[in-house]
Amino acid sequence: MPSEEVTSHDANTALNRAKEDVKMSTLVHMKDEYVSGIAKHADSARTPEEARLEKRFVRKIDFIILPLLTSMYFLASLDRGDVGNAAVLGMADELHLTSHQLSTCISIFYVGYVTFQMPGYFFLRVMPAPVQLGIALMFWGTFNTLICIARSYGTVVGLRVGVGVGEAILQAGPLYLSYWYKREQLATRGAIFFGMSAVAGAFNGIIAYGIGKNLDGARGWAPWRWLFLIEGSSIDHF
Repeated sequence: MPSEEVTSHDANTALNRAKEDVKMSTLVHMKDEYVSGIAKHADSARTPEEARLEKRFVRKIDFIILPLLTSMYFLASLDRGDVGNAAVLGMADELHLTSHQLSTCISIFYVGYVTFQMPGYFFLRVMPAPVQLGIALMFWGTFNTLICIARSYGTVVGLRVGVGVGEAILQAGPLYLSYWYKREQLATRGAIFFGMSAVAGAFNGIIAYGIGKNLDGARGWAPWRWLFLIEGSSIDHF
């Protein structure tokens, strides 16, 4: 009998939870429908002149805000592949890095990147977005540039963590886009923003090849040092 009572109690608890889940799902759906209805009503209430002005405004944002953010994300995505390309250009041999150490130099980036993503979103609430994104640019650009003068494994690891911190702060960029675009406009712009990662992957190897072919031994530097100097300083001058 006690086991039957326990089973009955568990069944009732599960049933009540299911009812609460259904109720919550219904409320969320009603809220979405309500917000969508308000948006549709607002759109239908606009005059043709207001619609035309809004279209012009969105176009201006597309030509000013969106290119800036996507360019920053493009440069950030370039940096993520730098260590792999630098290894091919002689970094591993010059710094006497083992395969394990080289893998650590690549993956340690994500320690700073993951740790500071949430603080990056918080900073966007307490400081102007242009200031935050500018700090992110200077932060990761400076650390990435400094790798060009690294002389040891430990130095590269420390600087790569700094690069990750700077790029984590940049991840507030998509949230900043939501300040400017409506929900139905945001999906396309978000896809363009994150699509820069694939574009950067296509160009990264080409840039590294060009540097390796034309700057090998220039001013006594190995090409991998030129890679970090050129890409890092281009971020600082953005």
